[in-house]
Amino acid sequence: MPATTKLPAHAVPGMPRGYRLIGTEKTDGLIRYEAEYTVLPTKCKCGGAVKLFGTRKRIVGDIPRKDAKVEILLNVKRFKCQRSGQTFSQELPEIHTDHGITRRFFLHVGQGCFKRTFQEMAMESGLEDTTVRLIFHRYLKDVEAWVRIPDPLALALFSVKVFRRPATALIDAHALAIVDLVEDTTQNARTRTTDAGLAPRLERAGAAQTVGIGFDARHRELVRALLPKAVVYVDQFFVMAMADDALEQVRRATRKDLSIYLKRKLAHDAETFAKEREHLHEQEVELLEYIFGTYPGLSDAYEAREAFREAYRGKKAAEEAFGLMTAALAGLSGKTKPFFKSLQVALKTFGPEVRAFFEVEAQDFTLARVPELKKLEEWIAAVPERGHVFEAARASLLLPAGMPARSFLSRGASLARLRSNSYKAPEV
Repeated sequence: MPATTKLPAHAVPGMPRGYRLIGTEKTDGLIRYEAEYTVLPTKCKCGGAVKLFGTRKRIVGDIPRKDAKVEILLNVKRFKCQRSGQTFSQELPEIHTDHGITRRFFLHVGQGCFKRTFQEMAMESGLEDTTVRLIFHRYLKDVEAWVRIPDPLALALFSVKVFRRPATALIDAHALAIVDLVEDTTQNARTRTTDAGLAPRLERAGAAQTVGIGFDARHRELVRALLPKAVVYVDQFFVMAMADDALEQVRRATRKDLSIYLKRKLAHDAETFAKEREHLHEQEVELLEYIFGTYPGLSDAYEAREAFREAYRGKKAAEEAFGLMTAALAGLSGKTKPFFKSLQVALKTFGPEVRAFFEVEAQDFTLARVPELKKLEEWIAAVPERGHVFEAARASLLLPAGMPARSFLSRGASLARLRSNSYKAPEV
């Protein structure tokens, strides 16, 4: 038998003042409060006088208590404007009318989705999975409306995979901070290619004066089409990454058929190759001299990579720097040259963009200042504690932990967190 208790007029538990509790009904697994909002309108939005037009009942959900579902049965009053004849319902503060729940329940579900899967949150809150998803996406939209991340003057695009799906990180090259993370929704047809994810975001980045990209023709075409006034350049980070990768391929190919004894003799050669020449200590110099004397192919590859490093030292003219790169590739031996084929083709295809790096003096804000950027995919994947949901990862990087009380300015997610290998998921 349900137990109904008439209580004195006071606020509904957890609701703001103005809500008058009429009664409480408790059954197995359900707590239902009957209430009404006592603050009534005196005028219509048009300024006309209003009169009571009727009352309707509406059930809204609230945070469960003690494993019991909580509902609030509201007696919502309707009014009619004497001037326009329009009818409307009274305003209900702290009620999220789109989903039929209280605002605190809305925040509870939205924040809880950062640490729990949609299915877990649905079981805990007593809602459907689809409803939880809709609430989470609306919560993110509401939080993002309070956060303003200014468009950078120096923009850089970095391709990543978030939970095995392609995405693009938009980076403020001056501040070295991620300002947005966009999931790529590229659709390749036989005659055309569209990118419904990145294109709209680039259209809103009209303040960018320079845009750094990798060897990505799609990014180059989009930037040229949507940001025609911006200078497009290939960042040093991507050029050196290809040069380092080519050297690593030569190193692995050389070690492949060596005996265990020789492999042990070349121990830590990868760390030695990664260092700049002036930072090598005496034992490492002796190791390199032995390697170069025994394996000429590795010597060629190493000298080519060092030539690329030299091209980016200081502030050289574009033609001088580009000449050092092409000369280094031209001087490779026949056995080593195939490993640098991809880099050679990239320089040929993106020659103007590689030169543009030096023309805009991008050495001052190159992504190469953060070599840990290679770990960006692992960093992003580790951010959300609840499952692999792109929106959760993006929000954990860019948005505050809870609903802000007021709007504020943010510079984005600092890449310095990559060095410390730290992140903080939203607290619930």
